[in-house]
Amino acid sequence: MNGKLDYWVTGYGTGGTFHGTAKYIKEKNPGTKIILAEPSAANLVGSGIGTKRNADGSPADSHPAFSAHPVQGWTPDFIPYVLETGLGLQDEMIEIPDGAAVEMSQTLARTQGILTGISGGATMWAAIETAKKAPEGSVLVAMLPDTGERYLSTPLFASINADMDEEELSIARSTPSHILEPPPKMSMSAEDKDRIKKAGQGITAFAEGDLQIYDPNVDGKLQGTNDLMNRVKSGASFSAASPKSAEPASIMDRIQGGASFGKPQAEPIPPSTPVETTNTPESSTPPPQQIPKENERFQRGSYARSGMAE
Repeated sequence: MNGKLDYWVTGYGTGGTFHGTAKYIKEKNPGTKIILAEPSAANLVGSGIGTKRNADGSPADSHPAFSAHPVQGWTPDFIPYVLETGLGLQDEMIEIPDGAAVEMSQTLARTQGILTGISGGATMWAAIETAKKAPEGSVLVAMLPDTGERYLSTPLFASINADMDEEELSIARSTPSHILEPPPKMSMSAEDKDRIKKAGQGITAFAEGDLQIYDPNVDGKLQGTNDLMNRVKSGASFSAASPKSAEPASIMDRIQGGASFGKPQAEPIPPSTPVETTNTPESSTPPPQQIPKENERFQRGSYARSGMAE
């Protein structure tokens, strides 16, 4: 190694970077101090408790000192074997307090323009704490092999709103470029809000069968929409409350004019409709009536599901 190196600061995941780099540094410069960091919530190495292993070297159980922590990629719930075989190369252990890693990552982005992840923030926090105690002029190295782009859906960005605030928009507008402006806020008058509210109440009442419709054919009682629909399904037909003209009214005109739901009535055969007859003397059954076409019955103002008298 060429040059001066007083401290090297790192965390660990599998322990490979720590073990390999620390071994090389110590061979080339034994005076360099190796600082190993881990979350305070999972101080596996700092606890002094080893990991119980199976015959093949794999962990037999979760480490008793482990608990969940926010530093992704660091400190699993056991001491990896490659880390364990390198323990003793470190000169000092540092525990990262809860929340310190996320806060440091955000500080680096805000003040230094370094977009690193949570583990990068943890490493930098440990390096700064080491620098506070190091002699004047010491040289420290800390690697941040991570990027904040991997953490967009993690607590690292939880405090950052998806939309720009007014200050951020002002900064963006100061530079000529294409700005994605937020959509304008729509305002609504009190009258519009009241109309929407009443419409919603009417829809709810209709859906729940609470909307009442007067039907003079059922003892002058109010009938709910659920009962009304049941009667339509069972074959009820439209009939005018009282004929107001010789011309048949449209369904909408008849409803507005006081039409009600009633039982389907027998339909007379119009004079223009031919009737089939039979000359067979043995037949005692009267000839069947020819059913008028749908459009002719509709124009006469009568519509029933069966189309014939009950």
